[in-house]
Amino acid sequence: AYIDREIPRETIEEIINVARYGPSGHNIQLTQWIVVSDKEDIRRIGQTVIDFMKDNKEPNMDFPYPWDYYGTDSDLLVDLWEKGEDSIFRGAPHIIILFGPGFLTDYFIAREQSTIRQVYLELSAMPHGIGTVWNGFLTAATMMYTPAREAVERLIPGGCALYDSMSIGYPKNTYQRIPLRNGAIIKWI
Repeated sequence: AYIDREIPRETIEEIINVARYGPSGHNIQLTQWIVVSDKEDIRRIGQTVIDFMKDNKEPNMDFPYPWDYYGTDSDLLVDLWEKGEDSIFRGAPHIIILFGPGFLTDYFIAREQSTIRQVYLELSAMPHGIGTVWNGFLTAATMMYTPAREAVERLIPGGCALYDSMSIGYPKNTYQRIPLRNGAIIKWI
């Protein structure tokens, strides 16, 4: 959850300027950035994700990826959204969309490069007291639901597509530690 306070533009630019140094194959630097700060745009995009969830309660074998409405707690997210809580972007004042050439979305190189940049984005936000959340539900919805894809495509240049997205803002809560992780499984040869 986030407090209702925008991040200064200069701070976001500084964070993105660190993230853009994430490695990319052959240094081709595919990823471009859009910062969405308009609350209506954020809400409209979030609504398309909720609509995707509501329209896909049953398994659909035509999807390129498996989608499990109940396994993703979509029922809870839809319920919270309908009660007025932003269960998709957690009330973030900004979402950052990483995008690039649309013809590359089916190739690992585009997704991998944007994922690396998201990790850099997340890490570079921390020293500023800024929290991030990966928007996997938005990514899934844009891949499998035309209205969600169109909602994002109206923000990005023609011929481009969303690679990834991240919510960003000042956290409402302070956590004492990161979530626990399983121990590393290492095989020595």
